[in-house]
Amino acid sequence: KLLTTYGIDPAIFAGCTLYENGSCAKCRGTGIKGRLAIMEVLSIDREIRDLIVKGLSAKELAGRAKEKGMLTLKEVGLLKVKEGLTSVELALAVTGGGE
Repeated sequence: KLLTTYGIDPAIFAGCTLYENGSCAKCRGTGIKGRLAIMEVLSIDREIRDLIVKGLSAKELAGRAKEKGMLTLKEVGLLKVKEGLTSVELALAVTGGGE
């Protein structure tokens, strides 16, 4: 239900073990063990630099960056879920669940 609420195709988790908060003794019920970085990184190449100088909006820059392969915060969080490092609930709570 949570996946459909946030428009996430459950098929992206095919073959993965999904954990729920509190379901793993290793994390003592927190949904994560230790610290985990979830970061959105924008690499500034010549094209992106030129677009910034031209004054493109943040939305337009983000769109072009995603076309060039940048992962959104949500996408990075979901990758951590696929790797078994956190739960869907926690990843969405931390990333805001948006694009």
